[in-house]
Amino acid sequence: MNAYSTEEPGYDTSVSPEQESKLLPRVAKRREPVKVPTTYLVGMEGSPLVKIGFTSGDPKKRLASLQTGQPMKLSLLWSSEGDHESALHHRFAPHRVRGEWFDLTPLGDPVQVVEDAIRFPDKDSTVPKQAPRLGRKAHRS
Repeated sequence: MNAYSTEEPGYDTSVSPEQESKLLPRVAKRREPVKVPTTYLVGMEGSPLVKIGFTSGDPKKRLASLQTGQPMKLSLLWSSEGDHESALHHRFAPHRVRGEWFDLTPLGDPVQVVEDAIRFPDKDSTVPKQAPRLGRKAHRS
C-alpha cells in the first residue's frame, strides 16, 4: 500500500507510480510559501522622514515596490516579525508628517526609537501593545 491507499476492503484509492509522478508536482505547486507578518522602517535618502509600514511578504520586495514611485533612494532600515504598525503609528502620531511617514529624529535615532517602542510597549501607557487590524487590507508585497 502507498500513501494514497486505505485499508478498507472494497475501497481502493491506490495510485500507480506513473499517476503519482504526475500528481505530486501539481500538489507541490499548490503549496504557497508561508507569509510572515512583518513591520518595517524605510528611510529616504536626504530626508529625516521614515515610513513605518507592514507587509505580509518579504520587506525587501515591499521596498522595491515603494521605490518605483519615489525619485529619492529608499532603504530598508529595520524590520521585525509581527504586526506592530498600528501601535507604532498611534505611539508616534505627534511626529506624523503625512500618511505613514514620520519624522522621529527629535526622539533620537529612528531605528533605536522604534526598537525601544517595540521592546518597551508599556513605557507610554496610552499605546496598545498590539493594535488590532480589523477590516484593514495588508500591503502587497
